[in-house]
Amino acid sequence: MKTYFKESIKIISSNLIFILILAFLGIYIPSGAMRWFLPFCTILGFIITTVAYGRLAGVVAGEHYVSFVEILKAHWLNYLTAWLIVGIAAFLFASLFSTMVSGPAVLTATQALTIYVWPLVFLRRNPIIAIRSGVKCLLCNFIYSLPLVLLALLAAFIGRNLRSGLLSQDYSFMLVTLKFVSTCVWWFIQFTIFTTASMVLVNQSDFVKRAERISVILRNLAFLLILCLLPSLCFGGYNVTYQTCEECGSTRSIKAFPIGIKSERIHHRSPSFDLCIHQWKDGVYEAVEDRVADGEIVLVKKGIVYGAFIVWNKSVGHDPGTEEVEYKWWYRVDGKGTFTEAESRSFRSGTGKGRSTIEFGPFSIMWSSRGPGQSSIYYDHFAGDMISRKSLRICVTNETNIETINATDEKWVYKASPIDL
Repeated sequence: MKTYFKESIKIISSNLIFILILAFLGIYIPSGAMRWFLPFCTILGFIITTVAYGRLAGVVAGEHYVSFVEILKAHWLNYLTAWLIVGIAAFLFASLFSTMVSGPAVLTATQALTIYVWPLVFLRRNPIIAIRSGVKCLLCNFIYSLPLVLLALLAAFIGRNLRSGLLSQDYSFMLVTLKFVSTCVWWFIQFTIFTTASMVLVNQSDFVKRAERISVILRNLAFLLILCLLPSLCFGGYNVTYQTCEECGSTRSIKAFPIGIKSERIHHRSPSFDLCIHQWKDGVYEAVEDRVADGEIVLVKKGIVYGAFIVWNKSVGHDPGTEEVEYKWWYRVDGKGTFTEAESRSFRSGTGKGRSTIEFGPFSIMWSSRGPGQSSIYYDHFAGDMISRKSLRICVTNETNIETINATDEKWVYKASPIDL
C-alpha cells in the first residue's frame, strides 16, 4: 500500500490543475455566487471531476485518451448514474433510521464505503457492477484497506467543516486563502484515495476475486442470521410508546422490536417542530381544550348519529379518592340534530352514572373531575392519530337549554383530536 501511495502522489502532482480549478469553484459556489451562476458552476464542477477521475484511472490502467472530451464522453453517464444511486441509497437510509444515525454520520460512512466504488466506475464502466463489487472489495479486504478508510474519514471531517461554515466565508484575503488551501487539501486527499484504490484494483488481480469468494460466505451467513431472527421479528412482538413534546406539543410513537431495533414515527408535527429542542414525555394529550361546566351541553357525533349530554351532578365514589358523574343524555340516529319534546319519538334520552366514562347509545366519552363544577372530557384520538368518518367528534357549547340546540348547525365545530379541523 505504501508504494501505491507514493505512485499516486506522483500521478496527482502532474494533474494539479484539476485540484486548483475545483478548489476555486469550492470557494465561490457556496459563498455568494448569483443564482443563475450556481447551476453553471455545479455542472462545470461535475464535468471537471469526471475528466479528472477519468484521466487518473486511465493513467493507472495504461489507457491513452486523445482529449478531455473523449474522457468525458466515455465516463460521464456511468459516473452520474453511480452518483445518483449512491446518493439516493444514503438519503433513504438516513431517513429510515433517523432516530439511530445522524445525516453527517451517513455521509461519512458513505464516503468510506465507496473508496473502491468510484475507481471501478471508471475501470469497469458499469455503475451497478462497480457499486456491488466496490463495497464487497472493501468489506472483504478491510484490514488491508484501512489506510484508505482513515483517509476517507479525514476527508469527510474536512468536508463537513467546509460545508458547515466553520471556516469563515468572509472575503478578507487571509480567510479566503485559508479556505482555498483547505479545499485544495480536501481534493488532494480525494484524488489520492481514488488513485491509490485504482492501483490496488489494477495491480492485484486476485483482489476482486477474493472479495467475491468471501462475499459468498458472508451472504450465506447473513441468510442464516435472517432465518434465526425472522421468528423473533415476526412473532416476538414489539412495544409501542407514545410521547408528547412538552415544548412544542408534537406527538410521536417509538416502536421497539425484541432485537433492539427502534423506529420512530411523527404523528403530529407542530409549526415550531423544526426549531424546537424537543423534550419528549411518555403519553399523549387528548383532553378537550375547554373544560365542561356543570349544566353545559356537550354535543357529540359519530357518522350521522348526533348526541348530547349534560353533567349535572358529581358525587364521591365507592373507592376512596374517586368521584362519580351523573348526567342526562340524548341521541338520534337519523342524521337530524334537534332534541325537542315535539320530536321525542325520533330520539332516545335518559340519565346515566359512571366513574370515568359517560356512556349512552353508541357513545363512550372519557371523563374526569376538575374540582367543584368543572369536568374534563377526552377525545378518542391524540394529535396526529388516524381519524375515520365514524370517529367520535366532540363540541363543547355554552348552551344549557337542549330545546334550542340543533346539533347539525354549522356554527358547532366538532373535533376528533386536539388538532382536528
